[in-house]
Amino acid sequence: MQYWPDQTNTSVTRGKFDITVTSLVPSAEYQIRKIQLKSKFDPEHERTVTHMLYTAWPDHGVPRNAMSLISFIHRVRREHPVSLTTPLLVHCSAGVGRTGTFILLDVSMQQMKRECTLSVFQHLKNIRTQRMKLVQTQAQYVFIHDSLSELVVCGETDVAAGNIRIRMMQLQKPVPGGLVGFQKQFETLEEVSSQCEASYQEAKAKYNAGKNRFPDKLPNELGRVRLRFGPKPGSDYINASFIDGYKQRKAYIATQGPMEGTVADLWRMIWEHNCSCIIMLCQTQEKGQVSSHCFWPEGEKEEAVYGKLRVGVKRVSITVTS
Repeated sequence: MQYWPDQTNTSVTRGKFDITVTSLVPSAEYQIRKIQLKSKFDPEHERTVTHMLYTAWPDHGVPRNAMSLISFIHRVRREHPVSLTTPLLVHCSAGVGRTGTFILLDVSMQQMKRECTLSVFQHLKNIRTQRMKLVQTQAQYVFIHDSLSELVVCGETDVAAGNIRIRMMQLQKPVPGGLVGFQKQFETLEEVSSQCEASYQEAKAKYNAGKNRFPDKLPNELGRVRLRFGPKPGSDYINASFIDGYKQRKAYIATQGPMEGTVADLWRMIWEHNCSCIIMLCQTQEKGQVSSHCFWPEGEKEEAVYGKLRVGVKRVSITVTS
């Protein structure tokens, strides 16, 4: 049950307490609310509570991005530093699986930072004496280890906006191995990304081979855009992926330049997902090769039919910059 008001600057009463959301900061993976709490037992005083809702945890399983939850924990600790003596309230539905995963990961990150050691098994054994079934599944237990492993490899990558120039200067300096920091960080990113387990079942299916411009640039099953089902296997496939933005999940669709045989699918995707703006970052031909088939009528006021959609050019505007 939701226990806070839907809108900012609105209040609800729960028992002897008036609860008001005074601000909301959304992002693609979490929401942060400031809540004003007034008690009818003590009407002269009020308290401010920070409510942090992590929205990227699926109903079943674990987050697909370990660094997403790690970054969220860093954000939590900026709001509620370890130095505070008041307890940090953590809950999910039953208060054991996801709750235990968060707590064990947070505790392990603190230990790793202070002692450069990890005692994941021992910590879990200890906290399970305090509440049953914390970290409920093997998948959650493995996820904790994967997350800590990724944190060891990548380090803490969040940077305050005011420190970005300092961070850039640090990354331009040589590091052990003969690389500069930028090169080392990018190599680490490539290594971590290559270890991510993902299924490419539809993208690699033989009946979809002709829909991929490059055989090694494919959408995985978790992120791929699905077209509405047609009558044949593969008719829901297009080489396109949903990408999260800063404040919105699935804020972007990243796709390849359409091929002659996939232009109709491109317009079908645009129609089905109500895309009102298309950003094209290539020419139709580059280095003597087709990089994107022309997917619009050539002239102003002209129309063309792609699959079951009629597309017309209403206006052409050309801007030249020096």
